Amino acid sequence: MSAGRAEGRSLPAGGGPDRPLRTASRVRSASELVPRAWLLWLEAPEIAGRARPGQFVMVRCGDGPEPLLRRPLSIHGTDSRGGVALLFETVGQGTA
Repeated sequence: MSAGRAEGRSLPAGGGPDRPLRTASRVRSASELVPRAWLLWLEAPEIAGRARPGQFVMVRCGDGPEPLLRRPLSIHGTDSRGGVALLFETVGQGTA
């Protein structure tokens, strides 16, 4: 896993009639906590201001056609600097 760019979609906190947010984000840091379990921090102030732990973002990594589908990753937390933390396990092509 290396620093780069990720694009995600997030539903606003609490649901409602608002449209999903689509934004490109930079990877602030990526740390392997234990084998195959990663904590990924994104610079995503548009998402951080509305997100709550337990909600999901649909993440697409890179600009190529593979993997075809976005990956749903749970929001682990946010910070006051516009960061969004995603905690996930690498399983297969979409998260490795």
